[in-house]
Amino acid sequence: MKISGNTVLITGGASGIGLALAGAFYREKNTVIILGRSQDKLAQAQKRYPGLHTLQVDITSEQQRLELAETLTTEFPGLNLLVNNAGVAYFGDAQQPTELFKHACIEIDTNYLAPLHLSLLLLPQLRQQPSPAIVNITTAGVYLPLTIMPGYSASKAAFSSITHVLRQQLANTPLKVFEVLPPAVDTQLVSRFKVQKLQPDLLAQKIVSGIKKNHYDMPLGSARALKWLARLAPTFCEGILHRQMTKMLNDHQ
Repeated sequence: MKISGNTVLITGGASGIGLALAGAFYREKNTVIILGRSQDKLAQAQKRYPGLHTLQVDITSEQQRLELAETLTTEFPGLNLLVNNAGVAYFGDAQQPTELFKHACIEIDTNYLAPLHLSLLLLPQLRQQPSPAIVNITTAGVYLPLTIMPGYSASKAAFSSITHVLRQQLANTPLKVFEVLPPAVDTQLVSRFKVQKLQPDLLAQKIVSGIKKNHYDMPLGSARALKWLARLAPTFCEGILHRQMTKMLNDHQ
């Protein structure tokens, strides 16, 4: 797929992985639109990349998603690449069921239902373009659940599943569906953990390169090893990962 001359929409584009992707696509001479809830962060992103277009949108709001789809049709009719990047994660413990359920509802809404609905709303517009694509950012936790973030793991697993469904159902159309499964990335989400982390800018470079080469499934960095370990000995690996992550969490409390 071509990586320049596109009109790219990135959710959660004002910080972290989203901002790194915005910069990567911006440097490849694309029209880049980023979404975010914080006007201050959007303004900072635009200051860093003066050619960016910014829209203050809360994608968890169904009404705002509907309004966004109308805005994009009018103001950015050439939109051909959607990057579903926005996400949220909470730590959770089954021994605190009320809190776990409350957070899981937010995670399912943000990480699964919102990007699914946005993708479906934009399908008609995307399919009018000569080279359309959807890029869904999930997680290496799809292979082995991050047990200290249960709602996050479950919501991303659901998003991964629907990504495969969309890819198959749209296989006879020009629209391509990519899935990116990052390892731990050096963002606020994993700042508390002393683990090897991939830098956001490097991750963004790998994603853009993968899109160019039509790599529809992209486990990146240590996610590739995790994929094979999960296949070989899933129960054993889940136990090790759970103990390691629990220890790291306890060490930082």
